[in-house]
Amino acid sequence: MRIVLDPGHGGKKVGASYYGLHEKDVVLDIALKVHDKFIERQDVWIALTRMSDIHVSLKNRCIMANALMATHFISLHCNACRSHNVSGAEIFHYKGSKRGRQLAELFEPYVRKFLDQPFRGIKESDRLYVLKHTEMPAILIEIGFIDYKETNELLKKEEVRQHIANLIVEALNELIKKKV
Repeated sequence: MRIVLDPGHGGKKVGASYYGLHEKDVVLDIALKVHDKFIERQDVWIALTRMSDIHVSLKNRCIMANALMATHFISLHCNACRSHNVSGAEIFHYKGSKRGRQLAELFEPYVRKFLDQPFRGIKESDRLYVLKHTEMPAILIEIGFIDYKETNELLKKEEVRQHIANLIVEALNELIKKKV
């Protein structure tokens, strides 16, 4: 199994940024923690679209995943909202993709446990570039709303980011077992 894990943004593209915390840093830290858990595994290979604070275009993220013939693509992000009072995680898959929906459903019970906040649902989108231009089942996980003060304070904590990484590892282990 070949999985591409995509920590969103990077370099000058910080993503959402509130209260001194940048989306690009949160998702990279979590992705690296997940990657570390699989380094010595023989049954799965996990590639990251970036392993440091560099900018990788959306197009190049998709080219990489497609060229590697990945079996699954998982993009990590933090959300933000104008009102700054929305919380919770959500999962997106490409509109009409049955295998993308299956992947999202497999991840749902784990994503629900990220931050002890409401789960905002599994949603379809035909506008998210990385979901539209990857050839394998793909999901984009919005870990939480970084502009929501409580979420922001949680995401600043190493142990919370490790908790989220551990849940993603559990989901990936289930994915490997079920071969969805």
